[in-house]
Amino acid sequence: MDYYVDSKEPRSAIRNLSFSISPGEIVGVLGESGSGKSTLALALLGLLPGNARIRAGSVLFRGQDLLRLSHDDFRPYRGAVISLVFQEPAMALNPVMRAGDQISEVIRAHRHCSRTHRRELAQEALRGARLSTAPEIYSAYPHELSGGQQQRVMIAQALVCKPALLIADEPTSALDVTTQAEVLAYLKDSTTRLKAAILMITHDPTTLAGLADRVLVLHEGELVEYGSFANVSERPAHGYTRSVFSSIPKPPVTAIAHREEQSDVLIARRISKKYSGKRWLGKRDVQAVSDVSLTLRAGSTTGLVGESGCGKSTLARCLAAIERPDAGEVWVDGFDLFRLPSHELRERRRAVQLIFQNTAAALNPWLTLEEIVAEPLAISGLPLRQRRDQARALMEELGLPVSRSTHRPTELSGGQRQRLALARALAARPKILVLDEALSGLDLPVQAQITKLLKNLQESRALAYLLITHDLRTAGQISDNIAVMQTGKIVEYRSARELFSEPQHEQTRSLLNAIRSL
Repeated sequence: MDYYVDSKEPRSAIRNLSFSISPGEIVGVLGESGSGKSTLALALLGLLPGNARIRAGSVLFRGQDLLRLSHDDFRPYRGAVISLVFQEPAMALNPVMRAGDQISEVIRAHRHCSRTHRRELAQEALRGARLSTAPEIYSAYPHELSGGQQQRVMIAQALVCKPALLIADEPTSALDVTTQAEVLAYLKDSTTRLKAAILMITHDPTTLAGLADRVLVLHEGELVEYGSFANVSERPAHGYTRSVFSSIPKPPVTAIAHREEQSDVLIARRISKKYSGKRWLGKRDVQAVSDVSLTLRAGSTTGLVGESGCGKSTLARCLAAIERPDAGEVWVDGFDLFRLPSHELRERRRAVQLIFQNTAAALNPWLTLEEIVAEPLAISGLPLRQRRDQARALMEELGLPVSRSTHRPTELSGGQRQRLALARALAARPKILVLDEALSGLDLPVQAQITKLLKNLQESRALAYLLITHDLRTAGQISDNIAVMQTGKIVEYRSARELFSEPQHEQTRSLLNAIRSL
């Protein structure tokens, strides 16, 4: 199957790709950003954009060539017989519809049943996706859910009609390791229970271990390896495959090298934050963060790990003064941010910059790369010429070609968008970067590149990092200390080496056990 994009420079995104998948089988598709994985998923469901052309090939499903179907003829297949879990739930879910209504909508499109029965089926699907508070999730809007909860809503939506083929495009990238293990087990159970086939698209080979029957490795639109997971992982023949498996984060085995004592740049004391529930909808109050204290030092990295919904992102927004906590203090440069008048707060909080979890949603798609990086400089009142020069210098420092300064963020890969978000944050000359799942959606080789870049920036600028992640392996790679969070509280806070070798809390042991099971 060849897929061409009509532009000034047409390019082939997928070339001569052939494979098969049988009922009850799980086939993994492993590849880097831009390798054609998501293009393959969209092509199989007839969802390619209007500027795409399929030159050759066929997609045979139960004897029917799906590529020959009209839009109307394809409609009964989508969501009922073949389902897709999209890669970025924040972009795929309708922001003005409740989560449960979006699942019910799929049922209504393909089944004739009462509204009450649709609600029951939707809540059953939410429970199957390991969302224990199904009634509350059902009535929540997407923005009221964590990234991991949004991902599981999409999984529930895809499986609610019991499809014969599930195409899962990075279905666990936003999930913590314990939930990831549960969801992967649930998907594997679905193949047995429903006799469904799953095409598992991922950049992380650890999610395919013990799950996939066969693995396809895509590189620049071509199939470069094909076989069992054991053969591909133990005897990789292609250079890209070798780079992927060699980039898997490993637990720290030695202590982080001693750094010269640095000053405290951020001190958080007894931070608490509660969200009030809508009682007429049956929602209870949520204590997102409870009595959390944390200290960040110049030139050091603190990892913050925990399950989806434990309060990590809420704490990040409080530390960056985007949200005001109900109680507690955040001291930066000797000032308690929340005791400052608003005009002074705007200036002081520039020292703390937050890199958001979803860069695709956080970057303005209508601005050029140069305008995005220069935006914080415009707020500070610099002349246009200086803003442009500094923005281009930052782009060059972070490995973004200045020749692409007039491009839009939608034209960038995931790794390039992450570099752009870093450049924008650094334009404000911060002392602290709060990295909220900044590495979670990246291919492992790209993740290794961004990790190296972060280390270099930290050394040259004496930056303090708070690395928020659901992946304990990633935290262990670059963190001096790691704090483990559970239900709004920090339950363990130790050096990375000690935490991996001698975990004290049950939640830490659970996270470590989940890593070993992947």
